[in-house]
Amino acid sequence: MSTRWEKFKSVFKEQATTTNKSSPVNVNTMSMWSGGSLWGTGFSTVETNETVFSIVTRLANTVSALPLDLIDNTGESVWDSSIASLATKRANPNMTAFELWNKVETDRNTTGNGYVYIERDDLYQPKYLWPVKPELVTPMINSMDDTLWYRFQGGMDISTDKFLLVPASSVIHVKHITGTSHIKGISPLDVLKGALDYDSQVLKFQLSDMTKRDSFTIQYDTNVDEKKRKAAVDNVRSFIKENGGVLFSERGVTVDTIDRKLASQDVADYDSISRRRIANAFNIPITFLNETSDSGYKSSEQMMIQFVQMTLTPIIAQYEQQLNDKLLTSRQRSEYYHWRFNVNGLLRGDTSARKDFYQTGIRNGFMTPNEIREMEGLKPSKDKNADKLFISGDLYPIDMDPEKRKGTATGAVGSVDRNHDSIIGAHPNDDNKSTEGGDNDE
Repeated sequence: MSTRWEKFKSVFKEQATTTNKSSPVNVNTMSMWSGGSLWGTGFSTVETNETVFSIVTRLANTVSALPLDLIDNTGESVWDSSIASLATKRANPNMTAFELWNKVETDRNTTGNGYVYIERDDLYQPKYLWPVKPELVTPMINSMDDTLWYRFQGGMDISTDKFLLVPASSVIHVKHITGTSHIKGISPLDVLKGALDYDSQVLKFQLSDMTKRDSFTIQYDTNVDEKKRKAAVDNVRSFIKENGGVLFSERGVTVDTIDRKLASQDVADYDSISRRRIANAFNIPITFLNETSDSGYKSSEQMMIQFVQMTLTPIIAQYEQQLNDKLLTSRQRSEYYHWRFNVNGLLRGDTSARKDFYQTGIRNGFMTPNEIREMEGLKPSKDKNADKLFISGDLYPIDMDPEKRKGTATGAVGSVDRNHDSIIGAHPNDDNKSTEGGDNDE
């Protein structure tokens, strides 16, 4: 094993040292990053563009806030597993699972790639999950067997002479669609570079135009002497310098302001176009950016359905498959253990829609009362019937014997025998008549 490992290191070291002389370190230790900025992030575009900030925040918060469960082969959630605790509660000594996935999703939406290093114990079991700065990671293909490895640059910056060589089995890698490399994802901010640069220039122009001082034209009559002309100019200059005050009107001197009209409608139109471009790049509904014109949604439920189906489902499917592949053993996968994000909460709808859905679920026997209570965030009921499936009393299998249906026994007043189209029990016109066979002899 050691010989093979040395060969692997030599292969990767030759590729890495073409641009930088580096030395590999132990793949099972994080000491080289002690006190460093391994999990730090900083993106100027996100910090300076409110529209991009809004989208990245929404996506990162949504993904990290979704309930994540490890499901066993019986379909039940596994709560007492150390692996489940890593991914759902405490990822490492410095951050919670929410902080981990929030940071990774932020990385994915700003650089196109999000990386998590799986630190393992002596038994090769996951011990901690560490987010890694994307700019410090280089995916590499081993020329010996075409396996994927990751080269993590160590220390505070990329100029350090240490790196960590990690197999793909110890790296969770989530990304946007890939380009020619087929490994690294494309950054949405790179796609939007032209639009964001233009947006920045328009903003600078607007701010510059708004901060300009008022301008004036001074018109003299032919009989105005030089002294009066100078006094008028000094008066206007003082007015501008003091940002207001009094303009004295002299006979023969006319002072008019030069109107500066901001093209407010043009600015609004461009802002709308800019928001649509950004929303398209991140594949989210335009209404998430407070763009309500021509949204095409009849209800908020339709908008959330589109968001879940077109945007969120591909994202969480990638997370789930990476977690299944990297955090579960081959035996667990063969026994149908899997990770699952629960998006039901996003599709709950308003009170009326939820009521109709729950009523349908109870009456048609595909939901139990406790399942509904769980979806509403309520404590499960201890009643013995709260975990049972029910079926509505007025629905029967089509092949059931009519005599076995509720209320069809002989003598039941007002019940209908659908097999004979007759009423069993009291006759509406004659109390002494029976629909089953003539007169009733008492």
